[in-house]
Amino acid sequence: MDELQAALEQQEETMTKQHKIYKKAKTENDEEISRLKDDLNDEMSKCVAERAHLIQTCGSLKSGINYFKKDLEESKDSRAKEIGKLQAQLNEARQQKEEDDREKCNDEIIQSTNVISCISNNNEESDKEDDEEKSKLKAKIFELNSILIKLMNTKRVFKVKDVAVLGGPICYDLLDDGVRYFFKFKLGEILIVDKLEYDTEKWLVDGRYVNFNYDGFELFLTNEFSANNIHISPVLQNIFYSTIKNLCLQNVTITYSEYMKLIGTRNIANLRFSNVTVKDEDGNDMDAGDLIKELPNIETFQYVLKNDEKTPSEKLAALPPFSKLCEFKLHGIEEDFDFNVFHEFVKKNPTVKYFLSFFCSFEFIENIAKNFHPFADVTICKENF
Repeated sequence: MDELQAALEQQEETMTKQHKIYKKAKTENDEEISRLKDDLNDEMSKCVAERAHLIQTCGSLKSGINYFKKDLEESKDSRAKEIGKLQAQLNEARQQKEEDDREKCNDEIIQSTNVISCISNNNEESDKEDDEEKSKLKAKIFELNSILIKLMNTKRVFKVKDVAVLGGPICYDLLDDGVRYFFKFKLGEILIVDKLEYDTEKWLVDGRYVNFNYDGFELFLTNEFSANNIHISPVLQNIFYSTIKNLCLQNVTITYSEYMKLIGTRNIANLRFSNVTVKDEDGNDMDAGDLIKELPNIETFQYVLKNDEKTPSEKLAALPPFSKLCEFKLHGIEEDFDFNVFHEFVKKNPTVKYFLSFFCSFEFIENIAKNFHPFADVTICKENF
């Protein structure tokens, strides 16, 4: 009996131990299950957040695509307006030619009736002038016609915003990965540019880097060109046409034909040249008088003479008045300057503000102050040796 009782107690003790082990294992399993549930909930939350982010990204991409589609439509309208503007200029030039021809015919009739004794000489001179004027007008009309034809026949006419990615640099490769939108230039395409400049390191079109080693396009300049201390002739070969109003060059050498290409339609209003050499067809240096005579719409003319360059007072005095000229600045003038001759230029343009900077002695400046009394706004100063 005692043995049975002992066996029961031992069995009860064993069951108690097993119950404790079971209870401990159950507790650990419950904790593990709870931890796994928490991990599962965290993963589900992340999946939900990622799904929301993907939905937002897709919405942004769709908005970007719609924006570029709208921008493309606007650029098409803009190109149509540019072509229309050129057509209007062509029509205006033709109309002006007809009016000029009619006026000249009337003048010839009046002259022939009033001056019978000089009819032969007058006719010869008049015919020569008419031929020159007609040749210029024909050349201008032919030039505008050629430009219009090329603009209409070119594969594409772009603005900078069409080929710059999200305000970045110009792109030359056609990549369409659903995120970025590029255009590829092809031979004969034209890029309309407001401002072309060299910033001492690289060329910029409307503030964006452009690589002229890639020669598959031409530039239509509409407002401004500036460069300093660089050989610009290779770049000028990429210019299709120029209607710029602002031209700024420093430490540059160009030919007369390149100068004429830059001033284009002769709409230049502001010109600044410093240590600039312009060579004529025979390789001779051209002076400020040769350059300004090609600028009928000039408003501000600033020119820094090169070392040993003479002031072309006679050429300036012989020029007709400039109706829009407001400021005339000449720097680096030497003591051989002829005030009396230059004064003829001042008298033809009396409303202009003149600024003359001399490379001279104090005695020379004092002599000018005593003896030179123009009836215009003329400021004279001395530069340091």
